[in-house]
Amino acid sequence: MGKTGSILAVLALILAGTAIGLLTYNLLFVGPDEKERSWYKHEPDYFRTNPINIDIPFDALNLSFDVLSGQSLYFLYTGSSHLDLNYDGFTILYIYFLIDGIRISEPYIRQRIWYKYSETGGTSFLDSVSFQYVNNTLSPGTHNVTIVLYGNYDFNGVHDSSILVQTLNS
Repeated sequence: MGKTGSILAVLALILAGTAIGLLTYNLLFVGPDEKERSWYKHEPDYFRTNPINIDIPFDALNLSFDVLSGQSLYFLYTGSSHLDLNYDGFTILYIYFLIDGIRISEPYIRQRIWYKYSETGGTSFLDSVSFQYVNNTLSPGTHNVTIVLYGNYDFNGVHDSSILVQTLNS
């Protein structure tokens, strides 16, 4: 092997040694549990505010996730809202995050329509909705998230819903 081949061989050994050293450091000191992770769940079915005027958790969209000490969490909900009009007045739909059975008061989605039934009755309104939330106070361990709906008409609701949770290292 000539001088150029020897230099290339030494460089290859240095690069391989560096890669092995970085991998070893990552496994020993960073560890797989401390890396950022993501969880995702999608539910295409329609979920309604039935019964009305109470918080209703969307159990089919429930997602479990783990958090480690020092991690923050990013939550994202996306879906389609559906509001029906059936009488004079207004129809409302609120969508909140529900983390470990506790409704998070902000952020949330509020949709409200005022109308006269004789002019618009029987009409449905569909809208794409999304909202996000960051939490840096959840204790280490396993938790769960879903959404909760509150509405005044039993055919208001959401469909094609997704939840994404990501851990963020501080």
